[in-house]
Amino acid sequence: LSGDFRSALDVDNQALKLSIELNDSTRISVNYNNIANDYFDLGDYDDAYYYFSQSYLIAEKLKNYFRMGIAAHNIAR
Repeated sequence: LSGDFRSALDVDNQALKLSIELNDSTRISVNYNNIANDYFDLGDYDDAYYYFSQSYLIAEKLKNYFRMGIAAHNIAR
Protein backbone atom coordinates (compact mmCIF):
# COMPACT_ATOMS: atom_id res chain seq x y z
CA LEU A 1 0.00 0.00 0.00
CA SER A 2 3.01 2.28 -0.22
CA GLY A 3 1.72 5.63 -1.39
CA ASP A 4 -1.79 4.31 -2.05
CA PHE A 5 -3.51 6.42 0.57
CA ARG A 6 -7.05 5.78 -0.73
CA SER A 7 -6.56 2.04 -0.27
CA ALA A 8 -4.99 2.64 3.12
CA LEU A 9 -8.02 4.72 4.06
CA ASP A 10 -10.35 1.85 3.08
CA VAL A 11 -8.36 -0.64 5.14
CA ASP A 12 -8.18 1.70 8.13
CA ASN A 13 -11.94 2.26 7.99
CA GLN A 14 -12.47 -1.52 7.99
CA ALA A 15 -10.20 -1.77 11.03
CA LEU A 16 -12.20 0.99 12.73
CA LYS A 17 -15.47 -0.88 12.14
CA LEU A 18 -13.99 -4.01 13.70
CA SER A 19 -12.66 -2.07 16.69
CA ILE A 20 -16.11 -0.55 17.22
CA GLU A 21 -17.73 -4.01 17.02
CA LEU A 22 -15.23 -5.23 19.62
CA ASN A 23 -15.81 -2.11 21.74
CA ASP A 24 -12.03 -1.64 21.97
CA SER A 25 -11.60 2.04 22.77
CA THR A 26 -7.82 2.01 22.60
CA ARG A 27 -7.89 0.48 19.11
CA ILE A 28 -10.61 2.94 18.08
CA SER A 29 -8.29 5.80 19.09
CA VAL A 30 -5.45 4.20 17.11
CA ASN A 31 -7.72 3.69 14.08
CA TYR A 32 -8.86 7.31 14.18
CA ASN A 33 -5.22 8.38 14.22
CA ASN A 34 -4.43 6.11 11.26
CA ILE A 35 -7.41 7.45 9.30
CA ALA A 36 -6.30 11.00 10.10
CA ASN A 37 -2.82 10.22 8.78
CA ASP A 38 -4.38 8.91 5.55
CA TYR A 39 -6.36 12.12 5.11
CA PHE A 40 -3.28 14.19 5.95
CA ASP A 41 -1.27 12.36 3.30
CA LEU A 42 -4.09 12.98 0.82
CA GLY A 43 -3.95 16.71 1.60
CA ASP A 44 -7.41 16.72 3.23
CA TYR A 45 -6.40 18.63 6.35
CA ASP A 46 -9.90 19.33 7.66
CA ASP A 47 -10.76 15.63 7.82
CA ALA A 48 -7.29 14.87 9.22
CA TYR A 49 -7.85 17.39 12.00
CA TYR A 50 -11.27 15.90 12.79
CA TYR A 51 -9.93 12.36 13.13
CA PHE A 52 -6.82 13.41 15.06
CA SER A 53 -9.14 15.26 17.46
CA GLN A 54 -11.37 12.21 17.86
CA SER A 55 -8.30 10.10 18.59
CA TYR A 56 -7.21 12.60 21.23
CA LEU A 57 -10.62 12.76 22.91
CA ILE A 58 -10.88 9.00 23.23
CA ALA A 59 -7.33 8.73 24.56
CA GLU A 60 -8.12 11.48 27.06
CA LYS A 61 -11.17 9.58 28.34
CA LEU A 62 -8.98 6.50 28.74
CA LYS A 63 -6.23 8.54 30.43
CA ASN A 64 -3.88 7.08 27.84
CA TYR A 65 -1.23 9.77 27.88
CA PHE A 66 0.91 8.05 25.27
CA ARG A 67 -1.93 8.09 22.71
CA MET A 68 -2.84 11.65 23.75
CA GLY A 69 0.72 12.73 23.01
CA ILE A 70 0.67 11.11 19.58
CA ALA A 71 -2.65 12.74 18.68
CA ALA A 72 -1.55 16.14 20.03
CA HIS A 73 1.67 15.94 18.05
CA ASN A 74 -0.26 15.12 14.89
CA ILE A 75 -2.77 17.91 15.46
CA ALA A 76 0.14 20.36 15.71
CA ARG A 77 1.59 19.35 12.34
